Amino acid sequence: MNKETNIFYARNLNELFYQMKTIANLKIVGSCTAIKEMPEKMISTTLIHEFNHIEKHERYIEFGPSTTISEILALGERHLPKILIEAMKSIANPFVRNIATIGGNILDSENKNTLYAVLLALDSTLEFKSPNEIKYIKLQNFTEIPEKFVLTNIRVPLNDWDLEIFRRVGPAGLFFLHYVVPQILQQVLHSSQILKKVSSQILRLHILEKLHCDVFL
Repeated sequence: MNKETNIFYARNLNELFYQMKTIANLKIVGSCTAIKEMPEKMISTTLIHEFNHIEKHERYIEFGPSTTISEILALGERHLPKILIEAMKSIANPFVRNIATIGGNILDSENKNTLYAVLLALDSTLEFKSPNEIKYIKLQNFTEIPEKFVLTNIRVPLNDWDLEIFRRVGPAGLFFLHYVVPQILQQVLHSSQILKKVSSQILRLHILEKLHCDVFL
């Protein structure tokens, strides 16, 4: 017997926090492109305007969690790291990319999807808000959404990479990426690393062997 699903909508952050407080076991969802089983109670964030934004600064670019993959790709190579563009183009097809969001790709509770690895390598930061507090968590330190918080922003540094390459190889769930980095050597990610000297620079190869999943979106 199929269980009934109750769907709620929030038009802004205040409404979202109110619904989270008053409705027990409420699951926050976006465009639902990766949902395999509908929860009993869920609230959609697709109507929250402040969740859909792109803001470029001198040293970084910020995306709201409801920003679609297609909206980000539309910025082009002048405004985005090449490795991020390559990863986004590998996601599903244009029809899905018009709906799928960057926040949903990161926060999938069952899998580590395509953008997780790339944003991890780019040293991205997640911004979470509660009714009274803001938390900033490096993606490399992120394990779960803090209780009573929601993801409100993804910040991606715009470093000057000498070389960036992204490749998805073999079955879904196996991929690698590597790049030549001029400076950032102190950031040790939770993954296997091979460091080799290339002239006066460093070739850092990340084989993210811990990020297994059945299906990439």
